[in-house]
Amino acid sequence: MITRRTIFYSVPLAWVLLLGGCGNQDSASVVARPQVVEEVETFTPLVEASSPTIIENYEPEPVLVAVGDEEKKRYGSGKALEDPPAFPSAEEVDAVLEWIDLEIDTVGVPASDRSVWGPFSETPEGQKLIALGEERLNDPIPVLNEEMWLLFQETGDRRTYQDAFSERMNRLADLAVAEALEYQGRFIPAIEENIREILQQGAWSVPAHGKGLEVFQGQKIIVDLAASQLAWSLATVDYWLSSELEPNLRTQIKAELERRVLDPYLEAVRSGQPYWWMMRPNNWMAVCVGGVTGAALTIEPDPRVRAEFILIAQTILGRYIDGFTSEGISDEGISYWSFGFSHFLYASEAIRRATNGAVDLLQDEHVMAVSQSPRNLEIGGNVYGAFGDQSIRAKADLRISDFAAMRYGVESVDTEPFSGVNGGRRHPLSPQLYSLIVFGFGADAPPVEGFSIPEGDRESHAYRSWFPESELYIFRPGSQRDDGLGLALRIGNNGESHNHNDIGSFVVEKNGRPILIDPGMERYTKDSFSEKRYDISLNNSFGHPVPVVGNRLQKTGPSAVGEVIATTHSEEEDVVEIDLTRAYRTPGLINLRREVRYTRPVADQLSSIVVRDEVEFRSPQNFSTALITRGEITIREDGIVEFNVGGTKVYARIRTGGVPIAFDQRPVTGFTTPASRGIKRLGIYLAEPVQEGFLEITITSSLPQTSERTLNP
Repeated sequence: MITRRTIFYSVPLAWVLLLGGCGNQDSASVVARPQVVEEVETFTPLVEASSPTIIENYEPEPVLVAVGDEEKKRYGSGKALEDPPAFPSAEEVDAVLEWIDLEIDTVGVPASDRSVWGPFSETPEGQKLIALGEERLNDPIPVLNEEMWLLFQETGDRRTYQDAFSERMNRLADLAVAEALEYQGRFIPAIEENIREILQQGAWSVPAHGKGLEVFQGQKIIVDLAASQLAWSLATVDYWLSSELEPNLRTQIKAELERRVLDPYLEAVRSGQPYWWMMRPNNWMAVCVGGVTGAALTIEPDPRVRAEFILIAQTILGRYIDGFTSEGISDEGISYWSFGFSHFLYASEAIRRATNGAVDLLQDEHVMAVSQSPRNLEIGGNVYGAFGDQSIRAKADLRISDFAAMRYGVESVDTEPFSGVNGGRRHPLSPQLYSLIVFGFGADAPPVEGFSIPEGDRESHAYRSWFPESELYIFRPGSQRDDGLGLALRIGNNGESHNHNDIGSFVVEKNGRPILIDPGMERYTKDSFSEKRYDISLNNSFGHPVPVVGNRLQKTGPSAVGEVIATTHSEEEDVVEIDLTRAYRTPGLINLRREVRYTRPVADQLSSIVVRDEVEFRSPQNFSTALITRGEITIREDGIVEFNVGGTKVYARIRTGGVPIAFDQRPVTGFTTPASRGIKRLGIYLAEPVQEGFLEITITSSLPQTSERTLNP
């Protein structure tokens, strides 16, 4: 809450009319280097001797969407569709056949190979996994019914059906791992019962990806994230326990995998009517293609069919990689990098094994850049910028990057995570038993020929990691003092995959805590990707640390862009200047610029971040900006704002060139994010309309020295 001399209006959020818009110090990444930046003349802030007058009892005017966004449109999901992938020709298949290994070798070895599984079972981790299997014997198989399926359509509830759906597979995964380790047959009856229930399910997809009852009843088949992950995990269970499962059941497993996943996948490509995720580069592309390809290479004995899946995967996974910038950055953020790129790795390993190393998808410089980019996205203290649909707490899974680095010849990588059995990775839609192809049986993967990563390039760069093509900028304090601030700045456009309307948004970190934030994502509902997406402040620009211009929010769609017009950098200070004019569609707006000036702590100088917004209208209009936090907000008598997150504090001082200011606090909320979640928006308003004006916020790690002054009543 705001304390002391704070102006706080407990106006309901509905007051806001949200109608439908919503190392090497110069290195940017391991492979891609930042563009050469030139010294340019930038505007010099006007500095008044004291903070501006704070007006109490100021009533902000209602906020409107950008002109033209009044008519809601269905959420767009980022990049344009590619052409349908071509089905491999007979000649292409023949060329791959000579490489195909007729002996299936995907995720480890069958459990009958006790030379591998036996030693695993005797480890402390192996004993824990067997004990978990014993506990699972007492757990009933979760029920899935029509009533649960319809909850998504009727109420938007994804969770009830999805959690039960996933738990069926989680139970099977735990039992299968326990049996593979112990190999005494005592888990087999429960495993077979669990498998039969899964084979009898009408749908292997989830209602959020196709909600009709015809899907639930099995009359219409959808290959989605859930079905793809389920397919490879189920194929892995069949592969591990091939000598123990009933032969008739194994026949049914193969038949259902083909009917529900593999055949529809091939037919979609063959017919020229592909699934949308085969044509739009994002995490779905890698997860679905990875899961389907892995399942096919695990259960399909026909070498020609195996070759077809490999060739299709090469084409579509190549598109997935092309969806990243040359710097290796995805507009989907760290979490979806972990989800998508991990499946790229799993599939690439399955293909490499199936072709005796002849086809290695890691033999590509762009792939190498993608694999290592997260190492340079950390702001500091394991904090990352939570832009778009990314959790505030999201962290890069650097073990994924490490596996790729190991294959690229980095000898210092700890290979322990890639050897030894575990329960496999888990996802809300399905367990990923097949993840053991990397995180269990991956330590013996050979180096990629002709590629190497210099050891120093894997270290997070002390001062900055700038990705100009991706319009993502990371600023760090260096090692001079431990009280410095870290900063991530995002520009881009408002038509990206998993987009929020947040051009110019930023995150400020101190001592491993995100203090000033972009609010990030929430758990999805049926409205999350509908025409209602930008009705909530969590997704539209009102809930982000960006300006409200003439009472209007940022516009929605790819035409809403920011443009970096100047950058400078040195050991002491970095500056990025952005033109935000085209991010808005406000009548009478001539120009809007944001300058971000990052100063490192040296000697007696505080670490500081100056965010300065300059606006020009044709006639006087309202102008404001905001800071977002999960912490406590206090406005002091001297006008400085204190943000306190768990005892870690930063301070913000406002300058306006003499124009009075006003504050307003309200929660940032979403479809599943209530006010009680504690995300707060501190609105900072020029308290009178301006034709030309600026708001300058100086953020410091310690309390700056200022003169006291009296607040206006």
